[in-house]
Amino acid sequence: MTTTIVDLDTSVSLFPKNFAEKNREMKTVLITGANKGIGFETAKQLAQLGYFVYLGSRDKKRGMDAITKLKGMGISTVELIDRGH
Repeated sequence: MTTTIVDLDTSVSLFPKNFAEKNREMKTVLITGANKGIGFETAKQLAQLGYFVYLGSRDKKRGMDAITKLKGMGISTVELIDRGH
């Protein structure tokens, strides 16, 4: 499993339409493999540091479970990237 972290400066087509508005004031990252392990912990810590974190996950349910877990920890600056699969 590989975790990839990308610092995003501009909107990319796979992001929601309100991406630019939501993240004007905030640094934004995309973390793949963020539904467990090192990717999940990286997402959690970056969100706690003030980043808006987009989580990438091959399995949509596991990705949503990770989002739910983070939000249950009081972390609201996270969103799952839906690749449409």
